[in-house]
Formats: sequence, structure tokens, C-alpha cells
Amino acid sequence: MPAATTLPVLLHAVGDGPGAPSIWPRHGRHNRRGVPTQHLHPSDLALLKDVSEVCVPCQTYAHLPRRPRFSLPNRPLTLNRVVAMDVFQIAPDLPKVLDISCVDTDYGQGRFVPSMHGPVIFAILYIAWLSIWGSMETIIFDRGTENKNDAVINGVTSMGIHWRAAPTEAPWGIGRNERHHGPIRAAFLKIRMETPDIAPDMALAMAYKARNDAPRAHGFSPTTVVTGEPPRLLIGDNAHADPAVASRARAMQTARATMESYTAADRLRNALAHPGTNVAYVQVGQSVLFHRRLNGWLRGTVHSLDGKTVYVRRNGTLFSSHESRTKPYVTRTRQPQDAHRVSASTRPQAPIRTHTPAPPEATTLPPAARAYAVHHPDINSPAHPRWDAAMRTEITTFDAMDCKKAIHASDVPAGKQIFNYIWRVTSKANRGNGKPDERARFCLAGNQDWHKKTNVATSPVTPQRAIRAIVAASVVLNLKLHTEDFLRAYLQSNELKEPIYVRAPPEAGLPDGYVWAFYRSLYGKDDAGRHFDFSVQCRFLTIPGVRLSAAFDAVYISPLHGALSTYVDDSLTAGDNCFTKDIKTIMSQYKTHRPDHDTIQFAGITVQTSPDGVECDAGAYNDTLRPIDVPPRNNDAVPDPKELLSLAAKLLWVGRVGRPDVMTNATHLSNLKNPTAVDAKRANDTLAIITWRPVALAFPKLNLATLRLAVFADYSGSTLSAVDKRQVGYIIILTDASHRFAPLHWASHRPYRVCRGATAGELLALADAVAACYDIRTLLQELLARPIPLDAYTDSATVYNLVTSFQDPADMSGKNDLLALRRALLSGDLSEINNITGEHNLADSLSKPTWSNPKSNTALTTALTSGILNPPVTAHTTTDGYRNSPRPDINMA
Repeated sequence: MPAATTLPVLLHAVGDGPGAPSIWPRHGRHNRRGVPTQHLHPSDLALLKDVSEVCVPCQTYAHLPRRPRFSLPNRPLTLNRVVAMDVFQIAPDLPKVLDISCVDTDYGQGRFVPSMHGPVIFAILYIAWLSIWGSMETIIFDRGTENKNDAVINGVTSMGIHWRAAPTEAPWGIGRNERHHGPIRAAFLKIRMETPDIAPDMALAMAYKARNDAPRAHGFSPTTVVTGEPPRLLIGDNAHADPAVASRARAMQTARATMESYTAADRLRNALAHPGTNVAYVQVGQSVLFHRRLNGWLRGTVHSLDGKTVYVRRNGTLFSSHESRTKPYVTRTRQPQDAHRVSASTRPQAPIRTHTPAPPEATTLPPAARAYAVHHPDINSPAHPRWDAAMRTEITTFDAMDCKKAIHASDVPAGKQIFNYIWRVTSKANRGNGKPDERARFCLAGNQDWHKKTNVATSPVTPQRAIRAIVAASVVLNLKLHTEDFLRAYLQSNELKEPIYVRAPPEAGLPDGYVWAFYRSLYGKDDAGRHFDFSVQCRFLTIPGVRLSAAFDAVYISPLHGALSTYVDDSLTAGDNCFTKDIKTIMSQYKTHRPDHDTIQFAGITVQTSPDGVECDAGAYNDTLRPIDVPPRNNDAVPDPKELLSLAAKLLWVGRVGRPDVMTNATHLSNLKNPTAVDAKRANDTLAIITWRPVALAFPKLNLATLRLAVFADYSGSTLSAVDKRQVGYIIILTDASHRFAPLHWASHRPYRVCRGATAGELLALADAVAACYDIRTLLQELLARPIPLDAYTDSATVYNLVTSFQDPADMSGKNDLLALRRALLSGDLSEINNITGEHNLADSLSKPTWSNPKSNTALTTALTSGILNPPVTAHTTTDGYRNSPRPDINMA
């Protein structure tokens, strides 16, 4: 085999044979045949080490959007069953493009359309799809005249194809095409920029290849699903003899990078919901510019910082501004006040005539000295001497980890950026593991990065629903739980290809003009977390039997033996003795803090182990909440609305972590625009519920043989309800035949789209609940190595009758959700749907606040307190019954 072997050939050649690296992942049917190593060239074997450490994670485990309904359905997948077709404009100077996508596999193709007439559209459809894949069962398109016309409808009907017109941007129908128009257009334009002479048809084909080769949320790409083979991607140096081939290869690499950047940016919007490190870009006492919609950019001085909110003092008045709308004030001209600081001896003066001889010129200069500003009066400012010891500790840690070197600024290569630094100081009592209360973190000013717009700044983290699923499975399998966090995690990642240059702080004691050259990633760099994740991922995957979960990118699974989840620089391990030993072997290669056992805290969730099982709650965070002052009259406005909203945000955090019974109250309070005394009373009442009715989420030991997942969904609102009064709520639990249960995930929020009636809202809530359960079930099935049925519960008899029949809803805005539920019940993804009464629906309190009229029921609070759940079912339908039972509304006679 020659040395220029492509990566797919190497993957199939090495496989499981002798000398094969143990890092190769195994995904279902994609096992590779073993081949003796003598068939490989020595240069190929040398290349495998670099490929296994860099390319495999980047291709197979890239962090992409995690929303389950946007991922591929469970296998087996059917190609060419339902196809969606749409037309969009890719460039102003080119004809429109006919976009054709398979709904099940997400595989797409596109062709330029010279005319928007019906016969031309059908001809392009025949050439681009029908002549290759054959006739589909159903074709979906919007109600545009280029699609819904006699020529297209008669053509598909004559071929026995069922056609269906869908609303524009329907998420379960034509929207599967429309959300890919952006990345296809961006990839196409970048390809034309890389290769201006390339034909538009060729550039369009390359853009669609980038769209089909990009992995989806489950880790597979549409190309893999359709062809059964991983996509053949271009990796490494582009050494082609033909310049035309080389230019096209560069364009393909650019297109794929564009696709990944687009999907990563989409993931970033949802990733901001979890707590993370907040690096302040401004400091207290610093001159800044803040933006106002009517006045533009105004100058002021930072008074204090509260999370991402910056309080700026201007003309004696405090203004609040988000950190994204605040930037440091930098002047490029001499300030007027500088003239007053010039000493009298340096000012030019007229000569004075005297008879005294002039003094002799000084023969020696005074010794060089530095002038330091006085200490900052604000105790929370990094300039205060309170933080000096913490800063010295940080610099000592940098020196001990061998991650940098000091060089003169003149030695920095031309064209390389020298970053400014920021001291991020925090004080927190009882940090644990013997950590001091004061901590100073040396951070890079990443907001000034020249390449900020082109960096992929996302890194995978484990959501709370996955953490609860792992905790529940650990109790079932008798696995041990412990957490361990890395010491200065980013500084322990793999070495960078090019160093990062940062100005050295005065605390380092370096001469003037010296900078630090970091050859490892640094806090404040937007892609530092992603670089660290790939660094540790390669080592965890070397453990025999360990693989990444198909549901979550930050969870490592060994079926029936254990699971490891990571949250930036923290790790949660649930495993038996063998699995725990393997994890400790990997962690021993890093510098870490002392691990915590039994009572642990991970991603804000406090886990306490007891003989009866495990309990989860928000920990000591509840004790930090305090009630607010209430005005005397109900209609009086709250004096400080920010105080009320701050308490509402804290209550919302407690609800998301461990109190689903107050989730709806906190959601309503956090969306208030003009709060009054009544709202303040409601906030204090919600706090009283948390204080006087403590509830810990119990995770009992369930029977592995009878495990089932159950989802309860509810919708509050009607056709006449205001939009801000409508609410969707659902809860996902793991239960068994003993009717004990463990809550895994819950949500309470406004509906993502307008529902014209209560039935459409109930369909939306149930569809969202089932979709949110897919990734949890996938993780549990991987860890427990057995299928877990999924049951759905609704208190709407109308929804139950619609799902179990062939009727169409009166409100067509819920038709897409109805079709999704029917398809899930028919395929077996949804094992059973049940109709229950409203007083036994757990999700009722997740869609109505406690002060609503009529009031919400107490089914959720009763279930959480007792730990038993057995709601009476008025009607139910299973998958087998839905497939085989005769339909009363169909008469075959």
C-alpha cells in the first residue's frame, strides 16, 4: 500500500487486526475487518498515531446541535420514503436551486432551476432524484406556485406518489429543508471565493457534499446512513499534482469547516442556558463606553459587576448595561488633564539673566525606578491588596505546570497578536478540597481576538438530564459515584501548534517589554474548552470497552460497567471497581484535586448517597435565598424591580436543579415587565414553599427487568389567552413495576410557536415531551444494555383520540405534531399512550402556577413526597394494538 493512502482505506485496513490502535470507536454495524500489519506501509503506521489523536475526534465526535427532533430517527432508517422539496435562492446572479431532502435520512441533493414553471420543476426532480433513487412514497412541498401546480401534481400522481402540501417552515415537514439553506449557501459562496473559475454546478455539488457529510446530533452523517460507509473527507496537507484538483480540495475543506461552524453556532445559542465561567471584560473603576438605544455610545466608569450586568456611573447616575454592550474606553490622543500632571521643571520657561554661574551638568543619571498607583479602594477590584496572595499562587501554579516561557516582545513573529490579560477574582467560602476562599484566575482577553469570528468556540458539556439518568442507572447497577476536577484544566491540554502571546502582569516580576508565550491553551480563549475536550477524549477512549454515547458528546459509556460524564474541567464517574480503576489510571496522568465521594456536587446538582438510594437537590444554595420587601398596597410598583427579578432567577435555578414543583412560578416571575406588590408576594410565597416544604428528589433502586420511561405533558391556555399566559410543561421519569420512580427531566416554558387552540397546545406539549425523552432513553439503553419502553400520559381525551385514530385535527397548526406522535406509536418508539384525568397529571403543576385560577393540582408534590406513582388510566393504546386492532372509523365492506 503506498504512503499516500487515504484515511478511509487506512480505517478499513487497520480495523481490529494486530497492531490496531485501541482508540478506534465502534458504531453499530461499522466494524472493520482485521488485516495483518505487514500490508501497511511504515509511513502509514506512523501516520496513524497523529490521525487517532486529532482527526478521529474532529470527524466523528464534533459537537453539533443536540435537539433530538432535528436528529435522525432510530434505525432501521428508510431511504426515499418521505421526501421534502423546496426552492431557494443561493446567489443573486444565479438561478434558484431545487432542494430535495429525504426526511428520514436527512440526505439531500440540489440542482439549479433555469425556470420556475411546473414542467421544468418536475423535469429537474426526475433527473436529480427519481432517476437515481426511484419513486418515493410521499413528497412534501410548500404551497408556492412553482411546486403546487398541475404539472408537478399530475406528474407525481401518475407515478403513484402521494403528495402533501405543508405550511412554510413547518418543523416536522418542509422546515427540514429550509434550515439547511443557510449552511449550503455559506458553503457555496466560500467555495466560489476559493476557486472563482469553478463551474456553479460543481460548486453546488460540493456544497451539498459538505451538508451530507457533516455529522448530526447522534454522531452519524446522512452519507453514512445512505451508503453504509463513513464519508471520505480530505485530511491533512493538500498535496495534489493537478492544481485544479488541489483548488477543489481546498474548497471542499472550506465548505466542511463552514458547515461545522454554522452548526456549532446554532448549538451555542442553547449552550448559554447552563452556568459556566464568566470572564469579565471590564473591571471596577475602569473607563468604559456603554450603549443606549436613543443616545448611542456614552462614556462612564464601572461602578460594580453582577454576572453579565455591568453597572456604570455617569454624571452621578448609575446605569445598567449588558457586558456585550459595554467596552473599554481607549483614547488615541493626549488627554487635556495630562497637561496638569507635567511638573514645573519640565515646562518650557523664558531664560533668566543673572550673574550666578550655571551649575555643572550632572555626570550620572539617577537610578531607574517604577511608579505604582495607589491601591484601589474597592475591595472587589483586582488592584486591591486583598488578592495579592491569590495572584502569586496563580503565577506559581503556572510556573509549576511548565506551560509557558517568557520572551521579549520584539521576538514575537510579525503578524501575531499579543493579547491583554484580565485578572478574574472571586471569593467563596468553603470551596472544598482545601481550596482558599480567595481565588485569582489569570485570563486572556479573548474578546480582542483577531480571529474570534472564525473560531469554533463550543465545547461539549453534560446537561442535567444526562447527569440524572446516569445517577438513576448507577443506583440500579450498584455503581459507585465520585467526582474529580482538573487543576487548571486548560493548561493541561495538548500543546498548541502555535503559541499564544500574552502580556506579562507586573506580579510576574519580569523586566519591561517581556511577554508570556503559552504553548498550551489558556482561560479566556474562546476555543480553549474545545481543545481541552479533544485532548482528554483521546485518552478516555483508549480504555477497553469504552465509547462515546450516541446521545451526548460529553458522556463515555461502558455497558453495565460504568459511565463518565464531563462538564468542562469537572468529571463525574459512576462505575464498578474495574471501570473506576481504569478511569483513575487516566486521571493520574493529570494534576487534579482530591476526589469527592458519597456526597458530591456536579453541574450544580448535589447528590447524597444513602442506604436506600440517592437523593438530589440544590444543596446549600437554598439557604442563600432571602425574601424581598413588599409595598403596602397591591397595585404599588416594586421599588427595585431588579431585586425581584434577581430572586426570580434564583428560584428558576432551584426549580431546574431540584424543585420541579416551583418551576412554573419561577418561570412566570422571571418574565415580568412591570412587577407590582402582588408579584413580590408571589415571589416570597414561592420562596416559602422551598423553605418550609423541603423536597429531595429520590432515586431508589429499581428493578432492571421492568424499567420503563414515562412522560407526562400538559398545556395551559386557550384561544383567547394572552401569549404570555400560555405555558407548556412536561416531566420525564424512570419507573418500574413497583411504581417507584426517579425524576430525570422536566420543563416549563412558553410554547415555541403560537397555538390557536388548546388541542394544538396539548399536541405540542406531548410532542416536545416525547422528543426530549429520546436522548435520555438512548443513554439509558446504552448503559443498561437493554431496551427501555416509553409511555406517554396526557389528560386531553381529544389528543388521545386523534393520536389513536386517523382523524385530522380542527386546528391544523398541530397537524405536524400529531403526525410525529402517530409515527412514533406505529414504529414502536412510543410503546404506549395513556389518557388520564387532570387531577392525576404530574405536568399540571408545570403548566399552571400555584396562584392560577383554577389552581393546579398537587399530584406532583404528592408523588415527590411519597416516592410512589400509580395514576389511574382511563384509556390506553399500545404499539401492537395500534398496528393490529381494527379501526372503528374504517369500514372495509
